Amino acid sequence: MKNIPSARTIVFVAQSSYQTLKMGYEAVKNAWGSFSNSVKQEIASLTSNPVDYINNKFNQGVSWAKNELYKVGKTIYKGLSWAGSKVQSGINWVGSQVKSGISWVANHVQSGINWLGNHVQSGWNWLW
Repeated sequence: MKNIPSARTIVFVAQSSYQTLKMGYEAVKNAWGSFSNSVKQEIASLTSNPVDYINNKFNQGVSWAKNELYKVGKTIYKGLSWAGSKVQSGINWVGSQVKSGISWVANHVQSGINWLGNHVQSGWNWLW
C-alpha cells in the first residue's frame, strides 16, 4: 500500500483536470462563436444586398491585387537599385510607368465593375 495517493491529492488532481477541461471548452466555444458570427454577418450582407456585396468583395480583391503588384514592383525595383545612375533613371522611369499602368488598369476594371453593379442593381430594383 505504498503508492496510494491521499484523498487531498485525488481532489486536487480532479479539480485541476476539471479546470483544464473547462478552459478548453470555453476556448472552443469562443472560437466557434467568433467563426459562427463571422459567417452569419457575411450571409446577412450577401442576402440583404447581393449586388453591393459582390461588388464590394470584387473591389476588395482588385485593391488587394493592386497593392500586391505594387509590392512586387517595389521589391524588384529595390533589387535593381544597385545599378548605375543612367540605368537607375531608366529603372525609375519604367517603374513609374508600370505603376501608373497597373493603377490605370485596376481603376478601369474597378469602374467597369462599378458600372455593371449599378446597372444590375437598377435592374434588380426595377424588378422589385
